Amino acid sequence: MDFFRRTFARAGAFAFLGEAVAHVAVLTNCLLNLQDLSQFGFLSDWFFLLIGGYSAVGLWVYSREWKFKRCRTCFWYGFVTLFISATVLLHAYIIAIGDRLHHTLRPEIFPPWYSWIGLAYCLAFVWTLLRLKLAPREE
Repeated sequence: MDFFRRTFARAGAFAFLGEAVAHVAVLTNCLLNLQDLSQFGFLSDWFFLLIGGYSAVGLWVYSREWKFKRCRTCFWYGFVTLFISATVLLHAYIIAIGDRLHHTLRPEIFPPWYSWIGLAYCLAFVWTLLRLKLAPREE
């Protein structure tokens, strides 16, 4: 359990870094029209489900042990926890229905320019999760 406590925040940062790479791939594909991203998307669903799910469990389990300096930090960590949980559920849904071509994320819902916003929040979440501090354990 000690390994899990030490690694869940970094796993979440890694998961969001992977999602940032996916947003860069979407932007590159839209700007340069390079390749078909259908297989890349399905692999990224599994990646985020496994790594992001691991982190989401840790964020929920250790939520009472976060160390905060200000109230807005508390709000921000709560937002990150809800966001990663919702994203894990979205990727699980895409896998469950077998949506290999990502019709669920069609351009009417998430237009290509949304990847600029996605890239920004992914990098902000990576920074947040890497800075996450937990209170010392009482033994």
